[in-house]
This record gives sequence, C-alpha cells and structure tokens, in this order.
Amino acid sequence: MTRKRLSWLLASFGAVLGTLLVLDRLVSGGAVERGLGPEAYKALLQLSLASVLGSAIALYVSILKDDEAQRQADAKEAQARKDAESDARRLISRELDQLYRDTKAIKRTMRSRSVRRGAAYEIPRKFFEASMDRLTERQIALELLREGLDERSSGIAPAEAARLRPLLHYAARYYHDVFEDFEQGRVPQQADAYVVGPDCTNLYGFLWSDGVPKGLEADIARFLDTGLPRAERDVAFARILAARRGPDDRRFRKVAEGCIAESVAQMRA
Repeated sequence: MTRKRLSWLLASFGAVLGTLLVLDRLVSGGAVERGLGPEAYKALLQLSLASVLGSAIALYVSILKDDEAQRQADAKEAQARKDAESDARRLISRELDQLYRDTKAIKRTMRSRSVRRGAAYEIPRKFFEASMDRLTERQIALELLREGLDERSSGIAPAEAARLRPLLHYAARYYHDVFEDFEQGRVPQQADAYVVGPDCTNLYGFLWSDGVPKGLEADIARFLDTGLPRAERDVAFARILAARRGPDDRRFRKVAEGCIAESVAQMRA
C-alpha cells in the first residue's frame, strides 16, 4: 500500500468517525457519549480530528513530493532531448565539414596534377580515376546524410531539417553531375591521360570555371553573402533552383560549396 493511499484511508476513517460522533450528539442525544463516558468520547473525537488533520498534511506533503519528482523527471527528459539535439548537430556539422574539405582537396589535387593543352587540361589516367572514385564516395556520403535526416529528426527541429534537405540535395546532385561526365564517357583519353575540356561541362566547371549565366550571378552572390539575413538568402537559393527549369539546367560548384557551408553554419548556430 502506498503512502498516499494510506493517508487517504486514515483521513477517511477519521472523517467518518468524527462525523458519527458529532451525529451522536445531534441525532441520538449523546447515547454513545454516555456509553463511553465524557473523557473517552472526547479522546475519541480528538483522535478523529487528529487523524483527519495528520492525514491531510501527509497527503499534501506526498503531493508536493510527487510534483517535485515529476518536475525533476520532466527536466531530465528536456535535458536529454537538448543533449540529443546537440549531439546530432555536432555529428552532422562534423560530417559535413569533412565532406566539404574532402571535395575541396580532390579539386585542388586534380588541378595540381593537370597540364594545360590549349583550352583543355590533361590529367594522368590512374590519378584521375582514383580522384573520381573519391569524389563519388563523398557524393554518396552526402546523399546518405541527407536521407538520414529523417532518422535523426529526434535531434533536429523539423523546420531545420526541412531547410537542410534541399541544400544537401543540391550539393549531392552537383557532385553526381560531375562524376557523371566521367561515368558517361564524356572525358576523352589521350595516351595515358584524360583530357578535360569545356565540353565536359560539369567536370570542367568543378575544376576550373563554372561559367555561370549572367542572369544567375546576382542570385548566387546573394546566396553566398553570409552578411545577408537568412530569409533573403533562402529567396536567392529558391531562384537558383527555379532557374534549372529553363534551358540551362546545370548546377554550379559555387552554389554546391555554399550549400554545404551553409548547412555547417546552421548546425553550429
């Protein structure tokens, strides 16, 4: 039997006993009092009142303790949610930051090993193929991270996850586009090297120049401007996405890198 239930029983017993003793005087003319004697009657009446009062106090204290225990449990649960959110944000931030550094390193090392031939560049075959393998691994990692946002929703606010998804999707699909130039055989070989020219639109843009259309330059600049309010940058990003519905449906390196950088910044905020 719990302490609270015992207090209820004692309080009920005292109340019933006290009520019966009072009714004895009002209804029976004090028959019970005469039978017990004045002193015994008085002691029994005091006992009933003390039982009611003591049980009420014990019950009140028990309720206070229960409320405090619930408050502590709620605080502990809230802290656990906060810790889970912090852990999730740190993990995603760390993964994204590493992916960002990896893709930048792939780009820089490929450029360092290239030899210019007119408007194109030659890159040693084995090194080129190894670099493409590394790039597609990072692209897949980005896709998995984006898809995993639903699984980590307990640690990330739904509104934040909704903002991250299109950013990570853009970046992941951009690196997919770059790899696809190689996968689809658009990069010609000469002797023991691959030749990356302007015809390899995505790969050439990844390594050297995006060739951003003039109509998008302003929106890309606004999206990358971290000094602007987030809402304005989101509008610029929406325009960049909308522009892909036109004849030029390319994605761009600056935007992809900006998407990852923005995602990292959001997780660290």
